[in-house]
Amino acid sequence: MMDSHTQKDTKLLMVVEDDPAVSQLLEMMIAREGYEVILASNGQEAMSILNERNNTISMVVTDISMPDMNGDDLIVQLGKNYPKLPVLVLTGHDITENENAKNVVDVLRKPFRSSSLIERIKLALV
Repeated sequence: MMDSHTQKDTKLLMVVEDDPAVSQLLEMMIAREGYEVILASNGQEAMSILNERNNTISMVVTDISMPDMNGDDLIVQLGKNYPKLPVLVLTGHDITENENAKNVVDVLRKPFRSSSLIERIKLALV
């Protein structure tokens, strides 16, 4: 009997978050829904992983406030290099509209419920 979460082609999502505790919590929430998760602690690491993985990542879920390359800069880089890759932004701050952020599918304000996160991920991956 197949597990209800088993999918033929499991989607790989990248979570970009500098706080390890938050990162692990997000990974658990997302993986519980049957998605594979890869973690990056900042924008530079995320871009590195994306370049290595060559189009195997289905979506990026990113924080905004991070060291090295913050979420805003990451979003600009993703828009230039991966314009069709959906990005879900998680933030506790107000964010300004950015014309380079065309691939941002949604913004989820912290704190949020697990169900809100999963709902937005599913909508973006349809």
